[in-house]
Amino acid sequence: MIPDSKMMSIALKLLERTKLNEVEWKMAKVGQTGREAPAVEFPNSKIQIELRRWKDEPDEVSFELWGPRGVASRLASDENFRGRQFQAT
Repeated sequence: MIPDSKMMSIALKLLERTKLNEVEWKMAKVGQTGREAPAVEFPNSKIQIELRRWKDEPDEVSFELWGPRGVASRLASDENFRGRQFQAT
């Protein structure tokens, strides 16, 4: 797993590049679920942001780094998210 601080740094740099229109976001499949979420794809990895809505639990937004074998690292927050604090999962 990638340390939380490194994942946050990756997320913030990606946000900066997105604001400058330097990143091409596309909809991509989430694992084997059939769902789709915005992603930036690289030759051997991708970064994906997904909103999950649960019936009996708070909504969750996740920032995931995917490698060839699946999710390599993940940051997530629930609907009570405030500021830039994420919980590693």
